Amino acid sequence: MKNHLYAINIPQAVLDILAYAAKDDEVYTELELASYFSSTLGLELDRGVTIPFCDENELEYMEGTSILDGDVDYYIPENTPFEFFPIGSQGGDALKYGYLILAPELNTTDFPVASFSPADDFGLAWLGNNTTEAFGSLLTARLKRLNRHDPEALDDLLNNSVYRFLCTHFNLKPDKNDRDITRGARTDIRIQHESIPEGWLFKPDDRGVGVLAREETFNSAIGDITMEDPDT
Repeated sequence: MKNHLYAINIPQAVLDILAYAAKDDEVYTELELASYFSSTLGLELDRGVTIPFCDENELEYMEGTSILDGDVDYYIPENTPFEFFPIGSQGGDALKYGYLILAPELNTTDFPVASFSPADDFGLAWLGNNTTEAFGSLLTARLKRLNRHDPEALDDLLNNSVYRFLCTHFNLKPDKNDRDITRGARTDIRIQHESIPEGWLFKPDDRGVGVLAREETFNSAIGDITMEDPDT
């Protein structure tokens, strides 16, 4: 299934959680589907993900709230790296979660996941090498927050059927004592590409994005890429 906003395949892990949510008798609309995992993952899904699923599963669009109505702009800040394709948000602080897609021509079935805020001066922050790892990072961030601020709510989450589904289906083991994941599932980890096709190279840059391209397109004298301000 293709994302309606970009010509990329939606990874299977996202389709799995959408299918799970759609089975709930209280989910009738696109908005209910988009916010279904907000209490567990802290993730409000974007309409580029939910719309094609609603099309195929006959869920209703809420009048005046769907991108299909033309009344709602799909806002992406100007300084968003063009390789970053948002799939959801935290619901505040303009923090977005999305895929880093450096070479769409490879037709990859899953992608590294990152977080990005237009206020960041360090570029993208790692969330997971794939969708499943990203879900684990989001759950860990949720556990850490509740453990610190609302222990009773933490107990409720651990017994929540949606939480149990996520952990069981994806074999996740979120850790409330994790030291790498911080508020909003942010990290200081830089994104690395574990599977680079033969004949291709990956060069990191200071945006946290990098360049993935065929080896012959690189100048052998070029090291890591720095995006300098043209005015300096």
